[in-house]
Amino acid sequence: MAGDSQASFSQSVKINIRETYEYRCAICLTRSSTTQCAHVLDGATPGEHHVRNAVNLGVLPEGYKRNAPNNGMVLCPNCHSRFINNHIVLSLPIPVLKYLEQYTSSTPKVDQKPLYEVLDLMVDALDGTEVELPDLKAIIPYIGLFTLVTINPGEVAGDILVTTHLPRLSVRRGTRFIVAPANTSATAQNAARIFEPLNINVDTPHNFGPIPISPDDEEFKEKRYWRLPVPAAAIFAALIARLPHDSSDCEDIVLAKVILASLTLQHYGSTGDDAGGSGPSGGGGPSGSRGGGGRGGGGRGGSGRGGGGRGGGGRGGGGRGGSGRGSGGRGGGDGGGGGGRQSKRKGTSGESSASAERGKKKARNVAGGDGAGDCGESDANGAAKSIDTDKDNSDSDTGRSISAIDPPDEDNPDEWRFGPSFSTNKIVFTARAVNLA
Repeated sequence: MAGDSQASFSQSVKINIRETYEYRCAICLTRSSTTQCAHVLDGATPGEHHVRNAVNLGVLPEGYKRNAPNNGMVLCPNCHSRFINNHIVLSLPIPVLKYLEQYTSSTPKVDQKPLYEVLDLMVDALDGTEVELPDLKAIIPYIGLFTLVTINPGEVAGDILVTTHLPRLSVRRGTRFIVAPANTSATAQNAARIFEPLNINVDTPHNFGPIPISPDDEEFKEKRYWRLPVPAAAIFAALIARLPHDSSDCEDIVLAKVILASLTLQHYGSTGDDAGGSGPSGGGGPSGSRGGGGRGGGGRGGSGRGGGGRGGGGRGGGGRGGSGRGSGGRGGGDGGGGGGRQSKRKGTSGESSASAERGKKKARNVAGGDGAGDCGESDANGAAKSIDTDKDNSDSDTGRSISAIDPPDEDNPDEWRFGPSFSTNKIVFTARAVNLA
């Protein structure tokens, strides 16, 4: 969140925001003339990137304005410093995050709505409108509420915020929160304190109390929610923008990361649900020597390491999830037909040169005929050719005479004579002391 020094709010918008909150901090509810208008999504350059990313992922609608009143809130200097130093961040309640995680991971892509639309429909459902979303009954009480998440526990150890209007304890009953009965435990499963800055006025009596922000504090276990006039989509966009700063790995953050991962996969690569593919990402993704798209059907390699991916096309072309491990190195390799890692004998076009083909053929002949595989191992149809010094060793196919020569002195390397060497992808063969007439 950015303060006035970085803000792009006009003077009229600032007045609008301050009057909405009656100069009262949205978090600790303290009323002060020194409160400032803060952006939910930064008004400076980083905020532009965050908004663009959120729009691409469907978290925010196209044309979201960072200088609009609903992208702002009033914060006191103390609470504001906690936000800009990445100590705390607002989040959707855990029940809502769980709903979104299930929705983004389980709903077929063709049936999914953008996240901002889902969040807007939740508000409509809260107002009693029938909406086209999976059952919302369990999360209705939490719609419109936000929670405070500590993303850097080490920086706030032992710290608290102090509120001038600590709310009474509430409990969830059905689809709403009501005032908790006397003697209700503050850590009861359905109990929470709900901060509502817009419902406080000059006649509201003070009730000082702590807002723990350190997980080491015993009272940190209590649930606290804030009802704010800010779009839930903007709160979630600001949350995912702060994920790189998190060192807590609390449940809120873990759920946000899972949702972000699902949205990212859907945007940058198909899940394969629509086209019969398999694997979590499908196809697409960055192209080049290492591949065509993620772990689904796009593979790790377009012209380099394959063409399949681990899910729908393997690491080659047939893939581990497609047609088995196949053969042919790592390109046609683990799958059945990708581009594969290029042989050192291939030119830039991927075709073997004539000399390379001749070399491989000669190597096979030396090792055991054309039936030999790339490893130089003879198959059932190819027997190794040997030279007998007492017989005619003429080649019946070419008519050439093949005769043995006296071997050189094995102990004198200067007398050794070598024929050409040929390299396969497994073994190097060298023909020595052979005279081809």
